[in-house]
Amino acid sequence: MQLRKGTLPLVGIVVLALITFAVVFAFFSGLSRSVEVVVARRGLAAGTRLTAEDVALKYLHASAVLDDALTTPADAVGQVLSAPRLPGDQITRSLVGDRAISGIAATLPAGWRAIAVHVDQATGLAGILRPGDQVEAIAVVDREALPMTSTKDEGDTLARIVLHDLQVLLVPQSFRYEEAPVDSSGAFALAPARTTATAQSASVIVLGAPVAPAALSITSPALEASL
Repeated sequence: MQLRKGTLPLVGIVVLALITFAVVFAFFSGLSRSVEVVVARRGLAAGTRLTAEDVALKYLHASAVLDDALTTPADAVGQVLSAPRLPGDQITRSLVGDRAISGIAATLPAGWRAIAVHVDQATGLAGILRPGDQVEAIAVVDREALPMTSTKDEGDTLARIVLHDLQVLLVPQSFRYEEAPVDSSGAFALAPARTTATAQSASVIVLGAPVAPAALSITSPALEASL
């Protein structure tokens, strides 16, 4: 069978049209199976109270959407993250709450408790604490509050390490120490801890329950080895 002149170009056009139709159809079919969800616009630390600038909407294939993913930014704004999020990570209902401790209880080992210790720039180590750090709780007690004290002790207050090997679970973003970028002269400057009046009342979540006002100190591995 011989094809007449001009038939081959016509066949090529028809094949190209069919391929184009298939690609366009697959594209729009994929869109129909996509869901718009709330994701992190930038890296977010646990304890961050979300603002409109922290989140964005993103289309994801329905198979990749988490069961409790938020679909409206308004549902995330004002909520507190209980776990860190990377840019593009989905924000789910189980990861946010009105308080920073939301969702933490479910992650604690059996027999452990999470408590919030109020800290300021001094007792919170100027904001250098990070989740995962091992700390000790130091009880600071006014001598006058005790029924009786040893004559060997001097001063108006007593300080004793009362709990060891507590794990930091969460440090509010507003309390974290930050390093400033290089200035115009090329010198690298260290920024002070972002301890504003609001951050003064922030909390560091640790494991354990000190029974007296507590400060925190980082446990030194070298010190532990010498004990």
